[in-house]
Amino acid sequence: GTLLIGLSALVRATSPESLLDAAGTIYCDGKVRGSAVYISPPQEIADIADDVALVLTAAHTLFDLQSGQSYKVCEYRPQNKRLSGIAVSRVSQHGYRVTDTDRIAQAESDIAFLMLSYSPRQPALHLGQQSQLISGPLALLGYHAELGDMTASKHCQPQDSDQFPSTALLLHNCRAGAGTSGAPIVDLLSSQIVAIHGGALVFDRA
Repeated sequence: GTLLIGLSALVRATSPESLLDAAGTIYCDGKVRGSAVYISPPQEIADIADDVALVLTAAHTLFDLQSGQSYKVCEYRPQNKRLSGIAVSRVSQHGYRVTDTDRIAQAESDIAFLMLSYSPRQPALHLGQQSQLISGPLALLGYHAELGDMTASKHCQPQDSDQFPSTALLLHNCRAGAGTSGAPIVDLLSSQIVAIHGGALVFDRA
């Protein structure tokens, strides 16, 4: 019975390509800085404000990592369409700091909600529940800098580690690279966002 249920769930899994239309890029100070996703506002926000346009990304896409300063002008480009950029009107509070030497803490705070000046013409994805069991398959929907286009990863799974010191971060084996910072990681069985890709963490043997 368990095997059949598992196979049935896999058959119903959403294809990564069908979700890609909800993604886009963060464009700051003349250059694409990373990926983002248009989301349906959480209920607590929808209850107090109508027609709020929100995107979710990694907080570090808004900063010059060399100087540590935030970029001056940023916009969201739905599906990375150059002539469809929408100005970012407000950035949520976050704890990300470029200079933080605690890489785990830095990674845990590397997330930001961006309010747009108006709603993009694209579908929105929902945020997963905090208690949601993440067992895969997953997909990473983001900008591929080398190709200059939006791409959807395939055959992704969450990864376990008994020695990893954080319960707030999701380890995964989705193919990622330049431009995918801020990309949503989606549970294909629920079509909901379960994480935002921040980057690679490098550990020494100690």
